[in-house]
Amino acid sequence: MRIVDTRPNSSIPYSGATLDPGGTLLVHVAGSLGVPPINSPSPPTAVVLDLTAVGATVGSYLAVWPSNVARPGISDVNFLAGQIQPNLVVGQLSPPGQLSFYNNPSTAHIVVEVEGRCS
Repeated sequence: MRIVDTRPNSSIPYSGATLDPGGTLLVHVAGSLGVPPINSPSPPTAVVLDLTAVGATVGSYLAVWPSNVARPGISDVNFLAGQIQPNLVVGQLSPPGQLSFYNNPSTAHIVVEVEGRCS
């Protein structure tokens, strides 16, 4: 299920949002479009994501991490200006079921699809 699409007019949550240079987007994953809520009998602890960078202004990277901890010094998707670049990512959810997405030095859109979950 596609849970985030920041491109304008996507009609998916976060439509029109842009990850500006150094920007972070907080996404509530648990309870979203097919992902069980945290209070379900089998709550999700992590999700497998197809994370795609779209329309970046310069080469950059995206990072994904649980929202309750500091951003790690990692990259999950590396891309060039104008490139559409997907990558499969496993994201551990924070206790309320959230993930943070960070974009380094460019302006870019992201598309996030949940491919699976761990409980």
